[in-house]
This record gives sequence, structure tokens and C-alpha cells, in this order.
Amino acid sequence: QLGRHIGFGRPERPKYEPREIKKKEINLNERLPIYSESILNTFIDYKPLEWIKEGISIETMNLFEIKFDINSNSIIIPIRDIYNSLVGIRCRNLDEETIELYGKYGVYTDNLSKIMYKCQTGKLLYGLNLNKDKIIECKKIIIVEGEKSVLKSKTWFGENDITVASYGANLTNYQIELIKSLGVT
Repeated sequence: QLGRHIGFGRPERPKYEPREIKKKEINLNERLPIYSESILNTFIDYKPLEWIKEGISIETMNLFEIKFDINSNSIIIPIRDIYNSLVGIRCRNLDEETIELYGKYGVYTDNLSKIMYKCQTGKLLYGLNLNKDKIIECKKIIIVEGEKSVLKSKTWFGENDITVASYGANLTNYQIELIKSLGVT
């Protein structure tokens, strides 16, 4: 009977009114920040042999503007929105030390200007700029996690490719609405 004495037992919890969950309005017409195309001229036109061995063609890498940055020893992956604007640059690090510190893939930072070419991946689907017409025509889409899978798919299916990457295992509400706007249900 200790619980009945003053100072023992659980205090009563205050009663809260449940909050109304408001769904954030998604504006598909919102434009992401755009970077200057001139940065792409600072990279060399090198295609990684490892990617070729994995089944990604040189033609596909050219189409997706895959390049190489000597200064950071990384493969450059330009990120474009549905309107084909440059909205970010990701990189595949090749230095073991850099991979250990920052991971294999990351946001490209220009060592000279210190500009970080980050993008809002939750509002993007990699490859949509090149595959949207076929997706709209077929009303179907294949969603994968990473850019390399999109490159492989484009190599295999060419102009019939309907693949995009979500930059991860989950889709954001924005990405879902973007897909619906293409007629895919």
C-alpha cells in the first residue's frame, strides 16, 4: 500500500488536446536553385573503367555528363531537374581516406571557390530530365535508389528507358506528387 501514500505513485499526466496534422502544400512549380553550367567545363572527360566493366556504356556516361575531377580524385555526377537545369553536383570519391571520412558518394565542393554544389534530393528524381517523355508515354516508371542503376538501365534500354533514382530507399511526398504529375498512378 505504499503507492497510496503522498509522494508515491505516478503523477497525473496533463491532458493535451490532439493537434491537427496539417499536410504541407506541395508546389511542383517551385524551382530549385540553379548553378552555373561553366563549372562542368573545369572537369576532364574521363570515364571510369570500373563503371564500364559494370555495364555502363561510354555513350550513357556522355549523355549524363559523367566527368572526373583531378583535384578531388572523384567521379563527377551532375544533377539536373526535370527542366534540365543544373541543380547540384554529386561525386563518387575514389580516395580511401576521403571515403573513410565522408563516404563513397557526397556533394561536390569546388576546392577553389569553396562552393558546395548541394541539391535538395527529396525534390528530385535522377534521370527524369532524360526519361520523362517515355515515362509520360508509358504511364509507368521504374524507381531505383542510386544514379549508377539509372546509368545501367539507360545503357540497356536506351530511348525506351523509364528508370529514375530516388537517392535512397524512401520516396518523399514531393517525389510521389512529381511521379503522379507525369500520369503514373
